[in-house]
Amino acid sequence: MTQLLTVSDAARALGLTPAAVKNHDDELAPERTESGRRIYHRARVEAFAARRDAARDRGVR
Repeated sequence: MTQLLTVSDAARALGLTPAAVKNHDDELAPERTESGRRIYHRARVEAFAARRDAARDRGVR
């Protein structure tokens, strides 16, 4: 079963604000509920965090 996160949950997992998470929608590729709310797949959020952390470790911003 795929774990889905709200924008607030994704923000908490990434250590970002919800607005900052939304700025990365092109990379996180959220889906939308019928009511239009964003939902993020946990695997995509974790992959994004891994790429971000690897770039940080290399000194890339």
